Amino acid sequence: MLAPRLVPPRINSRTQDVRRILTQNLSISVGRDDDDLLATGALDSMNLVRLITQLELEFELDMSLMDEGLDSFRSIAAIARMVEEKERIASGGYPVPYIAGRRDALAARITNVLASRLSIFPDTPETDLYDSGQLDSLVLVRLILELEQEFEIALPIGDLDLITFRSVVSMADLISARTSTGMVA
Repeated sequence: MLAPRLVPPRINSRTQDVRRILTQNLSISVGRDDDDLLATGALDSMNLVRLITQLELEFELDMSLMDEGLDSFRSIAAIARMVEEKERIASGGYPVPYIAGRRDALAARITNVLASRLSIFPDTPETDLYDSGQLDSLVLVRLILELEQEFEIALPIGDLDLITFRSVVSMADLISARTSTGMVA
């Protein structure tokens, strides 16, 4: 009988990608993946902005220091986790529960529902869907049904303030409140 073949653990490809970006594009050398880039001074404010730009270009993702928080850039490992999370969201594979940036994850899912099921394409998560002419009473009913299905929650029209559906952000807040208080269908 043959002995089982030992397989080395999978190395996180995004960790390697982040290390390469830091080394090649920003000339920052880091020892371990969990070294604190901020505490060591490797990432100052200028390099942080440059890093965000490089990450956006490399992975074709939208990133914001305000949305992600400074801790997301604290180490190579943290940056790699953030990139992987954003890629999962962009591909439709949403983690449950999504703790850091829950509002962004919900907004991404809602945007996907709007685009793929209703052919609505808001310019930004804050775009007023009523004022832009993308949402009316007929589409609103379909939207509510789609959101109920997507998030497996009940959204009784009589209990809702229709202003809540004005933007992706306001819908994300509604879904967050309904799912965090146990109002799951």
